[in-house]
Amino acid sequence: MLVLFLKEYFMEQTKFIVFDLDGTLCNTIIGLFNASKDYFKAKNLEFNYTLDDIKSFIGNGARKLFQRLLKSDTIDENEYQEYLKYYLQDQYVSRLYPNVRKTLLELISRGYKLLIYSNKPNNLLQPLVSYKFKGIEFIHIQGQDDNYPCKPDPTLLNIILNKHELDSKYGYYVGDSYVDVLTGKNVNLKTIVVKYGYGDLAKIKETKPDVIIKNFKELLEVIK
Repeated sequence: MLVLFLKEYFMEQTKFIVFDLDGTLCNTIIGLFNASKDYFKAKNLEFNYTLDDIKSFIGNGARKLFQRLLKSDTIDENEYQEYLKYYLQDQYVSRLYPNVRKTLLELISRGYKLLIYSNKPNNLLQPLVSYKFKGIEFIHIQGQDDNYPCKPDPTLLNIILNKHELDSKYGYYVGDSYVDVLTGKNVNLKTIVVKYGYGDLAKIKETKPDVIIKNFKELLEVIK
């Protein structure tokens, strides 16, 4: 009985942080821009988008981004899958934001468990994280799964937290958009937004995150 009590106590006390990827841990905009431009070139379509345009399309998953690129609510599935091939090949130019690696390692040393939960398609997310975050341990890395709704729907994230026996009152969600704030709130996590990301600050403030930070290393000050 005592062993069971101690096991449950320490599982409940596990501190953890769930991170968004694009605009939070990684600056992926150049890869997304290049993928979109390469797709349009392959289709002999005129490409008139700027980096800021592509930024404004991010936040609700790759399928929605593709719809916004084509200015259409309906898309051809084969064309979408072709676009994802460009997305996959061009994403490796992405760069971690300043202080991300050092801060993540420090958080691990303080006993925090780290997870990634992103709307980037899972088959694109996994190789990118593996390539860019060598030496950093995440207990779970999850991208968008077509069997579940995208963020901010809480269904899949709740499944992940339950799988790892994580109690939301000991966790944080860190992102760069109002979608991330809503995602965190929907699973009762404290929410932190990085100001340097892709999100619209006015929309972010409307969703009332717990904290907004300017630099990733500020996490070490606001997460105790």
